[in-house]
This record gives sequence, structure tokens and C-alpha cells, in this order.
Amino acid sequence: MPLVIKSLLDSVCWDKPKDLCSNMAAIHKKGKIAWFKDNHSSILAVAHLDTVNPTGLRWSGQIQLDKNVFFSPYVDDRLGAYTILKVLPQAYDINPDILFTMDEESGSSTASLFKTEKKYNWIVEFDRRGEDVVMYDFKDEDLVKKLEGVGFATGFGSMSDICKLDGLGCKAFNVGVGYEQEHSSRPFFVVPTYESQIAKFVAFYELYKDVLMPHTKTKKNEFYQWGQGKISGFGMGRTRYYGNPSLMPFHSGVSDEYEDWSAERDRRDDKDKSKPVMIDTTKSGWSEEAGICPHLWCPVCAGKLVEGKCRQCGELVCTSEGWWPKVLVEN
Repeated sequence: MPLVIKSLLDSVCWDKPKDLCSNMAAIHKKGKIAWFKDNHSSILAVAHLDTVNPTGLRWSGQIQLDKNVFFSPYVDDRLGAYTILKVLPQAYDINPDILFTMDEESGSSTASLFKTEKKYNWIVEFDRRGEDVVMYDFKDEDLVKKLEGVGFATGFGSMSDICKLDGLGCKAFNVGVGYEQEHSSRPFFVVPTYESQIAKFVAFYELYKDVLMPHTKTKKNEFYQWGQGKISGFGMGRTRYYGNPSLMPFHSGVSDEYEDWSAERDRRDDKDKSKPVMIDTTKSGWSEEAGICPHLWCPVCAGKLVEGKCRQCGELVCTSEGWWPKVLVEN
């Protein structure tokens, strides 16, 4: 099966957490919640269901440059949930135990609620930009060797859910799944990068699913700070920019074609936003009562709309619930 099926991914992105986890055991404590499903596996897979974008948005789509790029406001980290719920079991017959959390985006992951006597061989999370893999305090030479042996590049990360699971006695790592511009109003992931990363994970799983990788919990530093960029945070909390963001430039890692397209879009956006023009959406099928619509920007790629059409993605349709892109590119 193709790994990225728009209808399946949309269903995972748009479902409320309680619906997505309806067949899982809820873990409650002082207003916090996480969900767990025991699939009788020696591997634990983790993802978080909270996102940084408002709930209720219903758009998604793809554009085809030299690489296939998929946009959705919820890919961080519903893409991880989709990987665990749909891709691994349906494409590879891999059914790990599942832990879904909340509040990861605010640095207070409910992974800390998870307590178990069960012994796992290792833990994996799918919540990482780009195409590396990070290990946080779980890192050692042996784990690096195993991950690099199947083609992963290893990198540095500050925090994710698995940082709260270092008391379970086994190693853990967080796999990059092609996110770009996460924590923004227009996040996306690169489909070929995602497919490549999942293939590497499957190779790792086949080699080491029965191998215990023990870990001893160590004391964490309470304060983190990074040089000129002036990014800092307490404990394992989320990091923030306090200085000039240009000191920490953004590189999408997608392709030169995407970089050029994105830069041109931003230049055009800045120019167009200085001359706002209302669009008469009756030309796109709205009733006269709908009147004039203030939506000037495509919710998928932020390109300018001209008479209801996005210059980047194609035509948009209007419904009583707002702007919905038509299906753009499907595998």
C-alpha cells in the first residue's frame, strides 16, 4: 500500500483524541490524560495528539514540485499517530504497544503518567523534523551504531515525549518523519523523506525487535541554553526565541526548487498584503447572503487567491464551514 493515503491521514488528523483512542485505556491524573494500548509487544511506540494550531480546521493537500509535499495544520504530531495506527500495522504487519499523549507542545507531556511493570526492549517515537533520529539522554555508542547501521543520520534534540519515559529501563529514540515549518501556521512534511525514514525504521525493527537495549536513568540538568541564538528553557520544557531569530536561520531541507518557490511566495505575500483586496466569493458559488469574503490566502500554502483560486495549489471550493481545498494530488 502507498504509505501516505490522504483519506486515512485526514481521518487521523481531524479526529478528536477521545475518538482516536476509543479502543485504548485512558490514564487520568489531576486533569491530565494519556492513552495506552497493549498489543502484547515488546516494543512501545509513542506519539502526541496535541497540536499548536486551532481545532476545527479542515484543510489538507499536496503540491508536486520536484518532491511531493503534503500540507496539514496537524501533522505535528498526528503524522506520528498515523504512522503507528495505520502505516506500521497495515503496510508492514508491525503492531507495537501504543502510548498517545497530550501537552507535549507546552513541554508538559502526559507521557509522565505512564507507569508499567512491563519490560520493553526499546521505545520509538515519530515526532521529529527532517530526516535524522535523536536519542536525548538515551544516547550511547551502541545505539548510535545500530541506528546508523540501517541508514539513519543521528542528530541533536531538546525534548519530546520519550524524555519522560527514561525510567522504563530501556533505550528510546525519536525518528524524523520529514516535518518542516512545524509549530507554524502552515506545517508540512516531505513525502519521499517520510517514506525513506519509515523504511529505515522497518529495517531497524526487523533486526532488533527481540533485542533488549537497557538504559539507566540519569539526572537531567535543569536549565538549557544555546549561545548566540538565545534559545533557552527550563527543565525539559519547550524552547523559545528570545533574541534575533535570524541568528538561527530556517533551512527547510526540502530542495532548491522548494526554497525558491517558498521565497518567491513570501516576497509576493509581503507585496500583496500591503494592498488588501476583498474577493467576491459569489463567483465561486456562494449565495448572495454570503457577501464578501475576507479570505485572501490559501490555507494550504498561503498563496494568494484570485477569484477563489489559489495561484499555487489550484482551485478552492467554498462551503458553509469555510474554505476547503479540492483534492490536489493523491497517491
